[in-house]
Amino acid sequence: MIRKWLPLLVGLVTLFGCDNDDDPKSNKVLRFSAPDDFQQEESYWIVISDAGGNVLDTKQLHGMSTYTFGFPSNLTTESVTMTLVRNFTFGELGSTTFVTTYTDVRPGDYHFPDYNNTSGYRNTAYLTLPGFRTEDDRFDWIFPGGLTVEDVEGPEPASEARVWYEGDKSGFLLMSKERPYRYQYTELFKDFPHYTLNPDYLEFCSHRTIGRPAGDISYLRVTGINPYGEFPYYFTQDQQILAGTSLEVPVMPPSVFNSYALAFLLKNTQTGKMYGASWRYSELPAELPVLESNVENFAVGVNSVHWETSATQALDAVSIVASTSSDDNSVSWEINGASGKQRVVIPDIPDQVPMSGIRDQEALRKFTTLAHENGAQVTLIASQDFNGYWEYILKEALQKTEFTTRYCLTMTQFVTP
Repeated sequence: MIRKWLPLLVGLVTLFGCDNDDDPKSNKVLRFSAPDDFQQEESYWIVISDAGGNVLDTKQLHGMSTYTFGFPSNLTTESVTMTLVRNFTFGELGSTTFVTTYTDVRPGDYHFPDYNNTSGYRNTAYLTLPGFRTEDDRFDWIFPGGLTVEDVEGPEPASEARVWYEGDKSGFLLMSKERPYRYQYTELFKDFPHYTLNPDYLEFCSHRTIGRPAGDISYLRVTGINPYGEFPYYFTQDQQILAGTSLEVPVMPPSVFNSYALAFLLKNTQTGKMYGASWRYSELPAELPVLESNVENFAVGVNSVHWETSATQALDAVSIVASTSSDDNSVSWEINGASGKQRVVIPDIPDQVPMSGIRDQEALRKFTTLAHENGAQVTLIASQDFNGYWEYILKEALQKTEFTTRYCLTMTQFVTP
């Protein structure tokens, strides 16, 4: 259940507050529209602070409401720091607290992208593979990421999948799971709801050898892209690809996919650095890309974090994570900021904000204490489609109507303050 929320938490940002009648306000306002699924969580809080770490406002967020924060007229900066606290309790399994801090948050209207928007799905298709079931170990049933799919039980041994999609057409890929890889690509049309597939008609894939940097690959995903969406069709997450092993991946003809995306995690066992990527290409590359970058002059003070970055290409953002766990409780705190030379003052979490994951460790309300005691992971991010911290982290996470894939290179290293 915790993992379910992780992809959402890495990209979330929240802004709001409430009016405090004792303080004069300027005409600069943050507004945030909260979705109704917030009420599924135990608690969700916002802490807004200034550049000096002084807390300006603290508020619990409830679903289906709009919260506002008016900038005080005496605030000398054009932005604030915002910290989001989320608590999850799983009964006897324990509690977890996720804290996310974002710097340089400006006035504006914000909302979260819709991760499960099905309002546009108006067409239905039924696909049958005679003699096989959808969970059969020999084939993958691959649809674009935006489609909603469910199995339809039928008489044995037939299997039927029901798919909802928007637009007049969509696509479907049937792929064998073992070498030699074979596939069958089918277009779906709104006027033809029923499709019968034939495994005897699968075509053989061509292959491409991709070079790789030194290190062990723990995860590799290849995604084919066409006008209907993204089709993730090749995975290696179940087995580690050790250093020195060649990468040979299946490739589809241009009539099926007009571009590709690669995603991977690779660890250099000599330096300890972890490289990651989600990168898009018109065709699969000759070599896996890595971000050649460094974290310099990283330091954690009494209430602030300092860093300086260098890279052969422009960086968009820096993410710093400190975490700890004991027994069945855990807390993880992420700081998000710009690249270059930075100093961020992190506010202490006010006592009124519950942090179920820390239990009686009140000292963990301070990020610097958490980092000093447990170390931190620093991740540098270079995006493919966006430029700068505001565009990549804040605007993309808070002002788009729907969640979309963000292509980037990352380099993560563990540091001890």
